[in-house]
Order: sequence, then C-alpha cells, then structure tokens
Amino acid sequence: MNSTANLPRKRVVFAEGLEPRIIRAAAQLRDQDDVECILVGPPTEIEQAAALLGISLSGLHVVDPLSANQTATCAQHVQDLRQFKSIAMAERLVKKPLPFAAALVAIGEADLMVGGATCATKKVIEAAAMCIGFANDAGLASSFFLMQIPNRSEPILFADCAVNIDPDAEALANIAISTARSAQALIGSEARVAMLSFSTQGSASHAAVDKVRSALEIAKALAPELKLDGEMQVDTALSARVAATKWQGSSEVAGQANVLIFPNLEAGNIGYKLVQQFTGARAIGPILQGFKRPVADLSRGASVDEIVEVTRLSLY
Repeated sequence: MNSTANLPRKRVVFAEGLEPRIIRAAAQLRDQDDVECILVGPPTEIEQAAALLGISLSGLHVVDPLSANQTATCAQHVQDLRQFKSIAMAERLVKKPLPFAAALVAIGEADLMVGGATCATKKVIEAAAMCIGFANDAGLASSFFLMQIPNRSEPILFADCAVNIDPDAEALANIAISTARSAQALIGSEARVAMLSFSTQGSASHAAVDKVRSALEIAKALAPELKLDGEMQVDTALSARVAATKWQGSSEVAGQANVLIFPNLEAGNIGYKLVQQFTGARAIGPILQGFKRPVADLSRGASVDEIVEVTRLSLY
C-alpha cells in the first residue's frame, strides 16, 4: 500500500480544528509524516485547547475563516461554481468551517479536507458538493473501507458501506468504477471488482439480482478497461475453490476479487462489521470518493489513531 513518505509534502485542512482529537492527530501527522496541517477555527481558542493538551502548535497552521486571507478567494471560487444571486451568499457560506475547508482544497491551498469528528457525514458531503463539486456526471458521492484482514496478504476494498442506502443500477455502476480506481491508486495493483449478490450467474431470480446485472453492464460500458464481473455470491468472489465449482466460463475476478461492491448499504454495513468482529480485521474508513478533490469523513467516535489512519489513507 502506498505511503505518504513516498509523496511530496502534503497539506491537510481539518475543518474541526478546535476538537482535541484533531489537534492531537495533526501534531502526530506533523511529527511522524511531515504533513502540513491546517486547523480551522478561532485561533485563541485553539491555542488554549492545545496548551491544555500540552501540544505545541509550532508547524501547525491555524486559520479563522472569519478573517483569513483566503476567505475572499474561497468565496469567489464558490460563486463561480454555484452562481449564487450575489457574492455575499458565497461569502456567508465560506465563513463556516466545513465549507471553508472544502473551498481551501478546491482552490489548491490544501490537498485534502478532513471533517466529521463532530458533525454528521451528511454535512461533510454537503460542504464538499457545494464547494468542490463532483468528479462524475451522476453527481454521486460514495465511500469505501480498506479492510486489512489477518492471513490475507492483500488489502481488500468494501463499498459502499456508509453513504448510499439503496443505489439504483447507474449509481451502483458509478460506485464500482470509483472504487476500482481508488483501489488501483491505493494498493498498487490492478483492481478485480466483484459485483455481489445472493445469486451467481442467474442462480436466483429477483429484481435485486437484475439491478446488479444492469449495474455491471453499465460499468463495463463506461469503463471497459476495468476488470469487473458479476453477479456473484461472496464466496464465489473470494474463494478460488468455490469459483471453480460455481462460476461458468472464464473470469479475471471470480475467486480472486480485491474489491467487493455490495448491492446496498444494509448489506455493505453488515458485511464489513461481520468481518471485523469475526476476524479482527482493521476497517480503515469510510473514505469518501466521487469528488473533484480528496475529502475524508470521520466517525464522530473516531480515536486519534483512527483519524491519523484515515488521513494517511486519503492522501494516496
């Protein structure tokens, strides 16, 4: 898996700069990874919070959106992107921490926005959509978890386990394509994408199976260079022995998948948590995808170590 140590120095903007876990994580990234961290929030309050934690802010940048030099540039960018009735509307928006952090990434002042430690995923996505914009014509954000499973040499990506509740076939196709490209950037090998179902090659009939088949057709038409296959059950996707029995014909995915696309959020969320509980796997994420620039979402219960992990992973 790629490491930030092999990349040019990166700049991360944390939208919730006053949160103690964020201050600790930023200091750790500064000290261990040479990452340039920007903390968004009122400088005096952040200085006081850091002092109480015994953390020096040396090398960390504290930026207040109410008075930052970049605020006017951020507002103009958002106005150009969204065409509000007046620039004043854009100015009011970017004076809020999440939109300001997203806009900093959009104008190239940071490489990654991190949010969600104290707010809902919905708010992070809204800020990114408004101030950065989507990378796909469908206007779709999605997420994946990078699963590090004991006794498995290669990480595997699970999607979408955090954002889209019941994606239609077109959305599922876009999730598969986005996750395949994320996998290739992250793990340094070609993505092998399994479109999961309770059916393998028509072993069952249902509208839910039809959706997965349609999604596969759409994804192959949009990205014919990718290795995608389905519909298949999870054992067919992961076990060469089972695939040899169940799968008819040749497949570059069956039995050797490193990306699993779940048909809906219910299956994905249950699936990754079952793997965690039964194997002790590390589930790093959710990592957001589908935006023009990188955005990372945090669980509101995330520990300092988890914040650091998600940030490192999002800098691939």
